[in-house]
Amino acid sequence: MHLKMKQIRVGLGLGQKDVAEKLGMPVRRYGSYERGERTLSLEDAARIADVFDCSLDELAGRDWRQASDYADPRQAELNRCWESLDPERQDRILTIAHDMEAAKSLRGDAVSSQADVG
Repeated sequence: MHLKMKQIRVGLGLGQKDVAEKLGMPVRRYGSYERGERTLSLEDAARIADVFDCSLDELAGRDWRQASDYADPRQAELNRCWESLDPERQDRILTIAHDMEAAKSLRGDAVSSQADVG
């Protein structure tokens, strides 16, 4: 099983020492899990997933979401891209989406106001 521990940890801006301290284990032990040199127990995997605020599926690199879960395949692609971004880039995307939503509602108000005048 290919674990995504390092990718998730780096995306969260954490060092191995940070994670090991939160788990109450030696850094060398955590590092050996991350490198796949040591088998991870389900209990430790769950604790790591809790620290990362992710599911065990995500920790294991298992994409349990299927494209068919979304009516529009573009949404599936957008979500796939979202999952690959670090939190800072996710925040930027969310800001852009909010800006686009606000601009749409402003345009909608202007169009309905013009229709009322005519």
